[in-house]
Amino acid sequence: DITFPKSKVSVEVGFGSGRHLLYQAEKNPDTLFIGLEIHTPSAQQVLKQIELQNIDNIWVVNYDARLFLEMLPSNVCEQIFVHFPVPWDKKPHRRVISPSFLDESMRVLGKGGRLELRTDSDKYFWYALETFFSVSKVEVEVRKNEALEVTSKYEARWKRQEKDIYDVYVASKEVSKEKKVAHDFNFNIVKYRNGLEDELPKKALVFDGYFVHFERMFKTEDEKLLIKCAFGSFDRPEHKYILLDKTSCRYFVSSPVKTTVNYEAHKKIMELLNV
Repeated sequence: DITFPKSKVSVEVGFGSGRHLLYQAEKNPDTLFIGLEIHTPSAQQVLKQIELQNIDNIWVVNYDARLFLEMLPSNVCEQIFVHFPVPWDKKPHRRVISPSFLDESMRVLGKGGRLELRTDSDKYFWYALETFFSVSKVEVEVRKNEALEVTSKYEARWKRQEKDIYDVYVASKEVSKEKKVAHDFNFNIVKYRNGLEDELPKKALVFDGYFVHFERMFKTEDEKLLIKCAFGSFDRPEHKYILLDKTSCRYFVSSPVKTTVNYEAHKKIMELLNV
């Protein structure tokens, strides 16, 4: 379980330069702000500012937001900020906003909490509205060209170009049930047998929402097989070693992060090893 040092928690997805994240943390010292950013230089830049300004209420997490939310308990957040996400017009499956992200956000937000999207992309705005209104019951507020107390350098540029900026707020209207995580990453009956390394597929296998790729295999003199394997999410894959001998099979050295997509990939790996 995650223990939070503050009584209130908010999340910012893709904080970029960190201006908004740092501003919110200074303005709300009683709130822990979890900043999620997969661009490492941006994360490092904000970490330096946290140290220079002696800020104690920001966690910087270099991880995919879509997977990270799965690991948070229900009803823990007051706000989730998604400001100016990459539109991904040519690869819409890579967008942060999706039906599953909305579901996880509503679960993680406490009653009265809000998911806040801010975008300059017309296409992303309409896509987000369609996604939000696809659920059976939802409360959505929309604003256009609303001025915030803090402006990122990119937003300032877009304003100079007279681009429209949209804000979409989605409110959580109920207390969510606690999420039950029962992902078992043990291999149970899987064990090494002669010739297994020749039977496993050499190319990556792509499934609905995840993939499995047995990259390299190393056989030892004492009848053990070590498999280098990549699997899970396309955007945040796991890279693990799997060690098999005549009596057992396990991840070496540590198990995967317990997300749903990793568990689906794990079940497929077990199936392939049991052929």
